[in-house]
Amino acid sequence: MQSVFQDTFKALEAQAKRTPEILVGYSGGKDSRAVIDICRKVFPSVKAFFMYTVPGLSINEEAMSYCKEKWGVEPAMLPDWRTIMDIKDGRWCDVSNVMDGFPDLDLKSAFAYAMDVTGTTIMATGMKDADGLPRRQFFANIRDGADPVWDHVIHPIRKWTKKDVLDYLKVNNIPLPDAEEGAVTSGVGLDHDSLCWLHDKYPDDFKKLLGWFPYAEAAIKRREFYGI
Repeated sequence: MQSVFQDTFKALEAQAKRTPEILVGYSGGKDSRAVIDICRKVFPSVKAFFMYTVPGLSINEEAMSYCKEKWGVEPAMLPDWRTIMDIKDGRWCDVSNVMDGFPDLDLKSAFAYAMDVTGTTIMATGMKDADGLPRRQFFANIRDGADPVWDHVIHPIRKWTKKDVLDYLKVNNIPLPDAEEGAVTSGVGLDHDSLCWLHDKYPDDFKKLLGWFPYAEAAIKRREFYGI
């Protein structure tokens, strides 16, 4: 009986025969580190992209430097579609008419844009069934295929567990990234817990984030006032 690792490599080797170049969605988190490491072992050419919440954060620069040093891949830096929508909706910031009429974005449009910018026709994510019910619902909603974007997006470690990812990283001497404890995904977000984590661990980065989202400090004050 083949292991989940063997299944993954076998599927990617078959894909590499059809498309020798692949784009990896790289966040610097444990799942994306596993995916880009596998892809570098299988595909002749690997590109990557990173979606940032706010540009110029040191925590992001650290992740990008490690990617270039470890795998020889320098990710394209692209604005996170969720940040654009947050600015449009006035989350942690004032609503501005500058974005009046700006179309709503979603994950699919972000992936399509990333493939267009990097000139690639197929990309890989680190999404897994084990990430939770919302992720499994996501997979269920795109299972029928025949979509001009989703048909070009693959999920190599979809069937992996968190333990599988940790074991793979350990065997391949890939360190775990600095991340918010208990978070399903890595990176800088605008939810309460992520903001508190960034404030505590990377205070200079938090100050930069306030330049874009000045009211995000309310999350810190909420913790101070109410202990949550």
